[in-house]
Amino acid sequence: MEQILLFRLGEDSFGLKVTSLREIVDHPPLHYLPQAPRPFLGAINVHGQVLPVFDLAGHLGYPAGRRSGRYIVLAAEVCALALAVDSVGRIITPDETEDAQEQSEPADAELAEVKCGGMPIRLLDAEHLRASLEQTFYGNGGRNGA
Repeated sequence: MEQILLFRLGEDSFGLKVTSLREIVDHPPLHYLPQAPRPFLGAINVHGQVLPVFDLAGHLGYPAGRRSGRYIVLAAEVCALALAVDSVGRIITPDETEDAQEQSEPADAELAEVKCGGMPIRLLDAEHLRASLEQTFYGNGGRNGA
């Protein structure tokens, strides 16, 4: 197990492996994206790179609401994207986790459930999340619909 960044969607705790992240950005100006699909909230400028902001909570079926304004920026190798979440927590180390229950087939990008201090954390797999997003926007045929 690796270090995990904790964050919340609704009342649930989630985590992403730190190795799949680039950084957390605090309250950058959010710019409107004309004709962007609904889960995209806009775009932000991160060190000169314009990144779309994706409403992860909405994608995973949580009710619409005001997100924190802190965005989780995924590593470039995963996807050039910032995730809007309800709140960003702390980083936990492998020795703080217990009871890892691996999922045989990730559902909604879920890799496993771990516990930290008795609290369940749904660990997301960034690669599966990227594939899920591509499936949502491009369908079965890939980017060109072929």
